[in-house]
Amino acid sequence: MIHHLTNHDYKVMPWKNGGGSTTELAISPPEASVESGFDWRISLADLDGSGPFSAFPGFDRIITQISGEAMTLRHAGRTAILLARNEPYSFEGELATDCILHGRAQDFNVMTRRGLAATVECLTIDTEPLRRVHKSGTTFIWVVFGSVMLHESSKGHDHRLDLHHAFEITGDYESVMTLKPREPDTLVFFVTITP
Repeated sequence: MIHHLTNHDYKVMPWKNGGGSTTELAISPPEASVESGFDWRISLADLDGSGPFSAFPGFDRIITQISGEAMTLRHAGRTAILLARNEPYSFEGELATDCILHGRAQDFNVMTRRGLAATVECLTIDTEPLRRVHKSGTTFIWVVFGSVMLHESSKGHDHRLDLHHAFEITGDYESVMTLKPREPDTLVFFVTITP
């Protein structure tokens, strides 16, 4: 299954505590929601200041700050962590977590039910094409900055991914994805989720 997603496909929803909003990029299964149960979810969070994170017991989280003022995460009983721009940070969803933020910021989030394996890579594509192979589970590509042409081998199709577009491929089959930058210093996030 292959999806090319644009801004029109995403869902925007406010936080329950009023501290920001979330743009849901993808969720599995597709009919799931945060309230009704899901296996994994990929989203953007717009933060308007300091405040607590919602707890997600039984889930693992990977958060990557992409813009804004410096964000510090403080977990109960642990040392506070200053997030570095475009560097993924993992933690357990049940941890009581506060964000310390003097200003506004945006971050990229991946949440997976415990037992699934997830990775996030932040990759700059300058002049040379970038290749990645999908074999099973889900591969999700999101354009943070710039734009790319993506060739997907299983269908033989080309996809133009502009700013904030995404490409999702799910299933147990091999596909070679070749990304060619349309702008210098294009930045993409590669997410892989496997059982």
